[in-house]
Amino acid sequence: MADEHHEEDIHGTVGPTPSPADSPGQASSEGPRFRIIRPHDEGGLGKVSVALDTELDREVALKEIKPQFADDASSRSRFLLEAEITGGLEHPGIVPIYGLGASADGRPYYAMRFIRGDNLATAIRAYHEEGEKADGPDKVVQLRRLLGRFLDVCNAVYYAHQRGVLHRDLKPGNVMLGEYGETLVVDWGLAKPIGAAEDTVADQSENMVQSPLVPRSGSVVDATQLGSAIGSPHYMSPEQARGEHDQLGPAADVYSLGATLYTLLTNRRPIHGDTIETILEKVRLGPTKTARQENSQVDAALSAICARAMAQEPTDRYATVRALAEDVERYLADEPVRAFPEPLARRTRRWLRKHPRLVGSAAATLIAGVVSAGTIAGVVSSSNQKLGEKNVELADANTKLEVARDDALQAKTEAVEVAEFMVSAFRSPDPALYGKDITVAQALEWAAVDIEDRFEDDPRTKAALLDALGRTYRGLGLVQEAVPLSEEAFQLLLEHLGPEAAETLVVKHNFAQALVYAGETDRGTALLEEVLQSRRQLLGPHSEPALITMNNLAEAYQNAGQIKKAIALQEQTHALRKEEKSPDTHALIVSLNNLGNFYRSAGDLKKSLSIHQEAAKLAGETLGPEDIETLVLQANLANTLLDLGKKQQALLIQENAYKKLLKLLGPDHPSTLMSANNLATTYKLLAQQDEAINLYEKSLAASREKLGEAHPKTLTLMGNLGEAYAGAGRLPEALEMQESLLQTAERTFAADHPNLLNIKGNLAKTYLSVGRFQEATVLTKQAYDQLCKKLGEDHPDTLTSLSSLALAYLESGEIDKAITLMEKTLKKERVVLGDDHPETLGTLNNLANAYQDAGRLPEALKLHEETFAKKQKVFGPKHPYTLTSMNNVAQAYQEAGEIEKAIAMHEKNLEIDRDIRKPGHPETLKTMTNLAMAYSSAGEFEKALALCEECDRLFLETLEKDHPDRLSLLSNWAFILYNAGQLDEAITRYEENLVARRAKLGPAHHDTLQTMQNLASCYGNAGRAEEAITMMEQAYKQLAAQFGQAHHITISTSGNLADLYEQVGRNEEAVELYEQSLKNSKATLGHNHPATLGYTDRLAYLNERFARYEQAQALYIAYATTLQQQERASNGVHIAYAIERNAYCLVKRGMHDDAEEPLKWIREITKESPNWFLRHDATSLLGEIKQTQGKFEESEKLLLAGYRGLAETRENIPPRNLFVLPESLMRIVNFYRTRGNLDETGKWQKELDKINAKGAKPDTKPITEPEPFDNLNFNFH
Repeated sequence: MADEHHEEDIHGTVGPTPSPADSPGQASSEGPRFRIIRPHDEGGLGKVSVALDTELDREVALKEIKPQFADDASSRSRFLLEAEITGGLEHPGIVPIYGLGASADGRPYYAMRFIRGDNLATAIRAYHEEGEKADGPDKVVQLRRLLGRFLDVCNAVYYAHQRGVLHRDLKPGNVMLGEYGETLVVDWGLAKPIGAAEDTVADQSENMVQSPLVPRSGSVVDATQLGSAIGSPHYMSPEQARGEHDQLGPAADVYSLGATLYTLLTNRRPIHGDTIETILEKVRLGPTKTARQENSQVDAALSAICARAMAQEPTDRYATVRALAEDVERYLADEPVRAFPEPLARRTRRWLRKHPRLVGSAAATLIAGVVSAGTIAGVVSSSNQKLGEKNVELADANTKLEVARDDALQAKTEAVEVAEFMVSAFRSPDPALYGKDITVAQALEWAAVDIEDRFEDDPRTKAALLDALGRTYRGLGLVQEAVPLSEEAFQLLLEHLGPEAAETLVVKHNFAQALVYAGETDRGTALLEEVLQSRRQLLGPHSEPALITMNNLAEAYQNAGQIKKAIALQEQTHALRKEEKSPDTHALIVSLNNLGNFYRSAGDLKKSLSIHQEAAKLAGETLGPEDIETLVLQANLANTLLDLGKKQQALLIQENAYKKLLKLLGPDHPSTLMSANNLATTYKLLAQQDEAINLYEKSLAASREKLGEAHPKTLTLMGNLGEAYAGAGRLPEALEMQESLLQTAERTFAADHPNLLNIKGNLAKTYLSVGRFQEATVLTKQAYDQLCKKLGEDHPDTLTSLSSLALAYLESGEIDKAITLMEKTLKKERVVLGDDHPETLGTLNNLANAYQDAGRLPEALKLHEETFAKKQKVFGPKHPYTLTSMNNVAQAYQEAGEIEKAIAMHEKNLEIDRDIRKPGHPETLKTMTNLAMAYSSAGEFEKALALCEECDRLFLETLEKDHPDRLSLLSNWAFILYNAGQLDEAITRYEENLVARRAKLGPAHHDTLQTMQNLASCYGNAGRAEEAITMMEQAYKQLAAQFGQAHHITISTSGNLADLYEQVGRNEEAVELYEQSLKNSKATLGHNHPATLGYTDRLAYLNERFARYEQAQALYIAYATTLQQQERASNGVHIAYAIERNAYCLVKRGMHDDAEEPLKWIREITKESPNWFLRHDATSLLGEIKQTQGKFEESEKLLLAGYRGLAETRENIPPRNLFVLPESLMRIVNFYRTRGNLDETGKWQKELDKINAKGAKPDTKPITEPEPFDNLNFNFH
């Protein structure tokens, strides 16, 4: 099998060995420091020799570039890059470099440590060859030793990733094993900086804890042709095999490590083939066999680790090399690995291995329990036999009917009571009996294994016990473990008693419940429907079993998203309960509670509140105010109050319930824990972040201790605590908590369980908040796709996930995608949930925001107004949802230029905020900030700045000074200072904000980069052009690397950088950037977006100034045409400007007749705007046209009138258009010169010289624009 480990590379060729004269040791420019002793090895690009380091008298490995590649610039660059990257990675697992130089003929070489030993490929061969002869402990030790080496490799590669470097050629042959335990990763010839093109070096990514490695020589490599594979084919990832080099990330190295582990375990490479082309095609398709299928002796857990590392899709692999290593470490520590959901028996065997001293006593206890269970089953069987005997007696003697019926009922009741006692005992085992190290779940696993062996010949007893264990697992939150036990119990009774037996129906009902809890809702619902039909037929519709099934089936309908069916069935159940002669109060309360929850899910909050109030009242009157169930019902009532915005009422109820449950049950009882969760959530909604976090943390610790890490209540608390951390600005802790939650949930739930998918969605939201847009989008897309398969496209959970995916696209800059998905979501929600459902209204709001981001302002404003009106109707005028909508309407008004409306609405919003919330509430502070910005837009800077100061004081009283919300306020404050002309103060504020955001959010966060952009713009306006350009270039480069050129944030930055280039006269670079910005803006934001129109205008202007009149004209026409199509009155000024500049270009091109009509049109529509410079410039241009037509008298009047108008309105000419003043004078000079009037020529030439001497600088007064024009229609020819 030795041929299985011959390493074939496709990235290099082997050439002849150079003569000794080529050696750096023989002809180094620095003297013969390295003297070659003997050849050692060859690779694709270079050869390695053993050499003597004459300075330190030691043997080293000397690598030289092969002669045939010495004159190839690309090969030399790659060789140097390998040396510099290897030398820059200082890690015990990476071979150290001792020197880099060149021989006399200029060929590069480098010296490194000479490693005495074999490579990993040789060690793997030796392990498997010896393993064929030996077995037992020695072989296990050897495997563990090799796995330890593999972990060393993972650690070295993970370090490289943290420094921003991919290896891209990991395989056993590139891992050296020293004689003294060293493990070193070698051959970094294909290494590449993460996230960079093949010919660039990447910037630091936000996930790197080390600074990125940048080769000091600036060595670059030629871009590898996309579509060509590079690497070692047997070990390369599918994306490498497809040649997608620009898409490679750490996941590619994870795959190669998985393939290396595969070889380590099986002694075979994962992909086989006769030719490189065949191998590459198989790599693209994926391995046909798992490691365990290749070698049956491979442990299933290790095989699963390989499979996950080698998943076809990069997102399905381990997120990092460290995560892969951690799973191998878990295996070596005899702990469950994340890639492998373990069977029950395997977990039981592990527990037995770890607790040998407890086996004897625990076994005795459990055997006693099983005997008791067997006795119980015997009682059940006996009672059934008695029932049969009593039926015979009934046939013989009717007089004994009542006695027999009572005896049979009593026997049955006793059996059921004993069985229920057994279930209760399993749910709360006594630690004194089981030993302090045994958990309930471990005891149950052991019991399940024992049941399989002990009751094989007693199916009814076995079924009863399996059913009891299944229900117990479900009670412990271990839903995946419950399903197979409940299913086996059902199948046993189905086979031995038939489908209609009472016992079969009971177990079938429990199995259906387990399926619903495990997320298999459709299957569970179908079984419950069958049980209900059978029970109605056999026992009647009013029977207690039928009513219990109806109740549970209604809950299943809710889980399936069939809210209307759930409500209808629960209403029917409740009506039947009330019709009973002696209604069961407890059952009535349960029915009411469920009904209230269903109406809450349906969005009918008022109906839900009424029902929950009735349930709480009934419980208080019949069970007592201190009863546990009464307190739980009050918590449900409080949750509905929260939804209705009545937070203070909810808080009082939650605090009362928690206080009483704490006293009655203690801090770690499940009911107390959920009450604590509800109270903490209320604190969070009231912006009492510290109280919320403290209570979440305390409850989570208790839940972990009492219920275990994987219990649903523990997972709920983890998720809520993560959200609370995020709300408090503690983003690293939020991410750590939510990522830990996801890992636990992945071990606990099936891959498509709704709970797991919701957890993924919540983590994605946090990724969005920290600027990790791509990860957020991938995670949300995964969750949505799986929910579609699991629940269907129209399920409420699926629609919520679709809405989240749309928001992820929106934040990622893919606005068109976002709008398409939001429109689809809204259409479905209106059908499934109704027009007034909170989820529907939320999507309506999101769609309005997306329209606004896309520049579709009229549509956005219409939807915002519709949303606001509906929320007022559904929630009332003071509900938080309504206030959010009010703010959005005001923002839209502001963007549309309706500043007075915007200010009035913001002021009303703030008035309500201050009435219903505490002064320092985050939402109140946001409203204050938005109002300040509106004041600024209206030029009321004094009001705006005073509001900022008040807002900041309140922020510092209630939140940390580096809270993200406060940093946003500081950014807006600086923007207002800039608009108010206080440039120095604005710069100071932006500089402080930049330092704070870098420290809080990290240098790569989009908010940090946005601050850099704003600060750079201020520097530019302050005359600090070089600082401005340097900072803007840094921001632009990092944004482009992080989000791509087409992201809206990157587009904005490229436009700002172009502005700066234009400002300092770097015009060609400005034009190039504007063209790029325009192209990307059209693709990402659309032709109608304000940004797209802005770039069109800027580019037209620059082309005009560079005398590229034809290009400028085309852009001006496109600009004006798009504005005309929008049919907005406020566009009139801009349309007129574009038409006038288009006419100017026509004049410059000598097309005077074509220019005359638009210029006359401009003069006609600006009759009422005598102070607008464009009217006078058009007059001057018309004078030039009349001159060419020979109409000299008319021409003279127009030329003089045009100049005088421009001179009188000089203060209203925008800085970039000041050239129109000297140009109008030049026309007058030319007119008189061609007419031969030397006196007038000289007079006007002096005037022109004066203007040019002044530089045509603008006055400091604000520019006044004309009123909007009504007539926007102009047909271009």
